[in-house]
Amino acid sequence: VSNLTQEFVHRLGSSPRFSVPGYAASNGLVERYNKVLKNALHHVIRTESRNWDKYIPYLLFAYREVPNCTTGVSPFKLMYGREARGPLNVLKSSWCGEISLPLNMKKSAVDYLQELKINFEIAAKQASIIAAGKQKTYADYFNRRTKSKEFSIGEQVYLLIPDSSNKLYAR
Repeated sequence: VSNLTQEFVHRLGSSPRFSVPGYAASNGLVERYNKVLKNALHHVIRTESRNWDKYIPYLLFAYREVPNCTTGVSPFKLMYGREARGPLNVLKSSWCGEISLPLNMKKSAVDYLQELKINFEIAAKQASIIAAGKQKTYADYFNRRTKSKEFSIGEQVYLLIPDSSNKLYAR
């Protein structure tokens, strides 16, 4: 990894995650992404069997602009620090008078980077808060059939001690 990339990652306060290349099963997020993309491609191939490959960029953009159900933030926003603006969004904003075209590009690089850092921090904080809530919901759902077990002093209990001499045997 280049020094520039390391410095960029360090200043953003993030840490890169590595997994085995070419082996998607080592990364659950990649597995889930592949499932969604495969499902979308299936629907495109059913209608456009000869030109399905021309739709891949549009499928990828659509996936990246939709907020993730766990984080509540779109992958595009987490990556670029701002919401994705497709052609229809820009057209709608100009018709509604929210923006005027052409856009004003007079912001300095330093101001842009400071604003970008603030946007990244806000998006990361929002994603972690929503993800924590979702994880609690998942844990509550998973634990809904469990029963609390309390033991008193002197009560007899079974204790499982694994024995490594035979994997089918435990004392």
